[in-house]
Amino acid sequence: MGEPTGSAAIMIDAGGRNMIAVAAGANMAAQSESVEDELLRHASYVLMQMENDAIQIENLIRRVSTHPAKSILNLAPAYRLDRDLLSLVDIVIVNEDEAEALSSWLGCAPTARSLSKTLGTGVLRTMGGEGAEAFIDGENVRVPALRVDAKDTTAAGDCFVGVLASALDRGLSLDAAMRRAAKAAAIACSRPGSQSSIPYNHETDNWT
Repeated sequence: MGEPTGSAAIMIDAGGRNMIAVAAGANMAAQSESVEDELLRHASYVLMQMENDAIQIENLIRRVSTHPAKSILNLAPAYRLDRDLLSLVDIVIVNEDEAEALSSWLGCAPTARSLSKTLGTGVLRTMGGEGAEAFIDGENVRVPALRVDAKDTTAAGDCFVGVLASALDRGLSLDAAMRRAAKAAAIACSRPGSQSSIPYNHETDNWT
């Protein structure tokens, strides 16, 4: 592409909370057409987030909606997409700040249930130390966060979303997938670093 790899500067406070400055680089050069129709025809889930060009994400959402694959959009960072477009997504995932932003745009409460009913699609909201809640296909699920000595929360959200998608892809129920994702995110919070903090499958399986 001729673009530099995306990079980020991350600052961590004593409580493990983070502040991140991102240089998008090649992330903004990615094209929706690079995801081939053949892949979409055989995919079970397509996971997207907003660190790519918004127009390309919009195009991919529309393309996925014409295939059997289910779409998951992590609206991170928060970006104002058209309500009708968001309604094409099977699961919209937001954290507390992103839920507040989305609810202000939609004119509803920032809860998963309210956002879901307003959009007419599934919504999952992560709430840090308070766990996560979802309202998807009429099913209301809430799971607690696991208590850990948090060293670095940088990768917690990405870890949760990735493990959730993987668990759903493997056929776990929504409740079981959310609990597994919460466990993996807790492990990530207990370790310093971002990519290096994300646990392997066997670590999540064996962690108590």
